[in-house]
Amino acid sequence: MKPHFATRVGLCFALAGFTCSVPVSAQVISPTPTLVATGLNAPRGLRFGPDGQLYVALAGTGGTTSTAGSCDQVVAPVGPYTGGTTASIIRIGRSGKVTTVASGLPSSVDAMGDIQGVADIVFVEGHLYALLGGGGCSHGNSIPNALVRVNASTGCGTLLPI
Repeated sequence: MKPHFATRVGLCFALAGFTCSVPVSAQVISPTPTLVATGLNAPRGLRFGPDGQLYVALAGTGGTTSTAGSCDQVVAPVGPYTGGTTASIIRIGRSGKVTTVASGLPSSVDAMGDIQGVADIVFVEGHLYALLGGGGCSHGNSIPNALVRVNASTGCGTLLPI
């Protein structure tokens, strides 16, 4: 039987005040970084998946859709926003191959150039979840801000109530 989430959290808090002595193997770290991916549009959260590959939340580039006059807008100088569906989640394999996991997610840019989109990702019990920002009418998008459970194999998502 798996422990309940609250039990795990309590255990983590209970252990937070203690220092453990864990032997660390000597590792040689290259002084020269290795470039593994380029052209990422506003990368946000990074997580290693259960498959050992790196998943990256990309906020995207915003868009050109404005909903001024359709709903309440954020006032200047921040607003109004323009939105689109340019946010995505990608996977970077060990060889550096970049694969799109999910695309067409809400992205918006404000009048000052700040971008919102997929804000973060996390794996819980092997399932991929994404936190969407940059959604909703005031951001020029029909998709709301939401928590989404993403099928990493198909790219399909389910909006979860928050």
